[in-house]
Amino acid sequence: MVNAEDFDHAEAAKYAKRLNIVPIALFCVWLGSTVMFWLQAFGPLRTFNRASPGEAPFWWFLGSLLASHAITFLPQSWYSVRRFEASGRIYEVLGVKAIRALVSNGDLINRFVRRRFPDYRVQAFAGRIEKVSKDGRRNELSHLVSFGGGIVVAVYAWRIGWTDWAAWLTLTNLLANLYPVLVQRYTRSRLEQIATRRC
Repeated sequence: MVNAEDFDHAEAAKYAKRLNIVPIALFCVWLGSTVMFWLQAFGPLRTFNRASPGEAPFWWFLGSLLASHAITFLPQSWYSVRRFEASGRIYEVLGVKAIRALVSNGDLINRFVRRRFPDYRVQAFAGRIEKVSKDGRRNELSHLVSFGGGIVVAVYAWRIGWTDWAAWLTLTNLLANLYPVLVQRYTRSRLEQIATRRC
């Protein structure tokens, strides 16, 4: 453990980045699986016991890209916390609080870093609510883009009868993309509660 007077934020941040590799790996599992699926659907890596898809993959691949791109046009109002989200209870029921411990810079990683660097904070609180909220909206968008495209891929896998792929792509998409979106919305609802109390 590092004494408060010896606290080196840069060293603590470096340590946090090393720990963040673990949750980032989950996203890579989903992304790698998606790439592998397309390589099998298009043919180069299709196994001998896997039948050729009944529907050509090109249009579904294009649809996946277009679905991802369409999400970038969501209005800014999408990121506003709705009344039913404001308390954060809906996210807690969905298990988001537990998942928040496992994401990048999540509760578990912060706990590990603070064991060595007790004064470490991802964001110094004073004056940072808007920055945290803005970063959260950006992170939410990137995961929404991935989630939208991932849905199309899983639907295509299901339509061509590759149900093992459909199940795997759906599961990893939920864990790597949908839950991080919910974590960002949960965090914003909590930040708004804090901001309201401070006013």
